[in-house]
Amino acid sequence: MSRKRIFEIIGNVTRSSKESLIAVCALAGGYILISALVVFNVEPDSFGSFFDAIYWATVSLIAIVALPAGIITAGYMNEINKDRDSKKEDAEKKQ
Repeated sequence: MSRKRIFEIIGNVTRSSKESLIAVCALAGGYILISALVVFNVEPDSFGSFFDAIYWATVSLIAIVALPAGIITAGYMNEINKDRDSKKEDAEKKQ
C-alpha cells in the first residue's frame, strides 16, 4: 500500500469520525481543566501558577490520548478491510 493511500485512509477516517473526535477532545480538555483546578486548590503550595497545575494534569492524565487513538485505529482498520474486500470482488468479477 502506498503512502499516499495511507494518508487518504487517515483523512477519510478523520472526516468520518469528526464528531466523535471533537467530543472526546472536548471531554479531555474539560477533564484536564477540572483536574488542574481541583489540584491547584487542594495543594496550592505545590504549584506556582494555575498553568503549572494544567501541565501537571496533562502529563498525569496522558492516558486520555488513548481514546482518540482508538477511534482512529478502528476507523483505519475498517477502511483497510473495505479496500481489501473491494479488491477481492474486482478479482472475482474478472474471473
